[in-house]
Amino acid sequence: MLKRYQVLLASWQGDYMKHIAEKYDVSFSEAIRAALCLAILCTIPKVYPEYKAGKLGGRPEEASKKAIKKGERAEIHKLLSNLYYEARKAAEFSLTKEKKDKHAKEIFS
Repeated sequence: MLKRYQVLLASWQGDYMKHIAEKYDVSFSEAIRAALCLAILCTIPKVYPEYKAGKLGGRPEEASKKAIKKGERAEIHKLLSNLYYEARKAAEFSLTKEKKDKHAKEIFS
């Protein structure tokens, strides 16, 4: 389920997201969601090396390149679906890990 949020972007960020949306025939919102998911997938394994990435093999940029090279709309939407799923798993792992760490600090302090 999607929620509505208002996000302020610098003009260059908005211009780039518009370019991506037009180039790959996705909505502006999808372009932003994809960029956010890529950021999650790139940062979580750095913060938590024990996190094991799934389908995208820990290399979202390679999966992205493959889908983009094929250039088929169905392939791009398949990539987005996998991207959203893997980013959600990574984010949930991070939130769970932080909750456990916070709880442990409270117990031992």
